[in-house]
Amino acid sequence: MRTIADYRQLNDALFHAGNNSGSLNEWEDLYNRLHFYVLDLKKNKEGILSYKIGIRSLDRPGKQMLGVTVVSPSPLQMKNHSGYCTFILRDTDKMAEKNPSPRDLEISNNLNYDIYRLSLAVEGKGWNATLMNNFSSLKPGNSENIPVYISHDKYCSGSARVTLTARSENGPEKSVSSVLKIKAGADKK
Repeated sequence: MRTIADYRQLNDALFHAGNNSGSLNEWEDLYNRLHFYVLDLKKNKEGILSYKIGIRSLDRPGKQMLGVTVVSPSPLQMKNHSGYCTFILRDTDKMAEKNPSPRDLEISNNLNYDIYRLSLAVEGKGWNATLMNNFSSLKPGNSENIPVYISHDKYCSGSARVTLTARSENGPEKSVSSVLKIKAGADKK
């Protein structure tokens, strides 16, 4: 058994990112009033893992203006029982002003990100949709492709609607959604 802050948690097999990874990808440190997020992981050519971590104050929201849009793919007809589609998450804010001192410039470059909690809703009998990761973090003006795995069973309805919602962690009242209309392919019997 390993407890929080146990050095053995650094073992790669115990620390993952994304949905269904077998571990938590967020944690609230109530004593220090911080919320931690594991946003992504990458492996370099040598096989060394690095993690993209986000940290948010529980006491005061960030200075972001909280502008975001979600762009859905064009309506889709499935060729198989399953496949991926890609939504685009775009942060439409402008950068907050930076502190001009060289020491603070490096820090302020990392303070303009907002963290978005992603969720899916599916309307249609026998249809499923899954996110690979339920978090995204963007700098103002940047965008990210959000892959969504969609599947349907043999007896599904002929069409479905998949809604992706992005909610700001800095301002949970700010959310935006986009809908993908999808039809079952010729393989549906």
